[in-house]
Amino acid sequence: EAATAAAREAVTTAWRTAARHLGEPAAALAAR
Repeated sequence: EAATAAAREAVTTAWRTAARHLGEPAAALAAR
């Protein structure tokens, strides 16, 4: 659904922003 896709994009954007603040090591762990 469109709503699900929009929510997914919002979560992805928020996650990327958080990863920037936490640093690459945290992003690497999350990628597992």
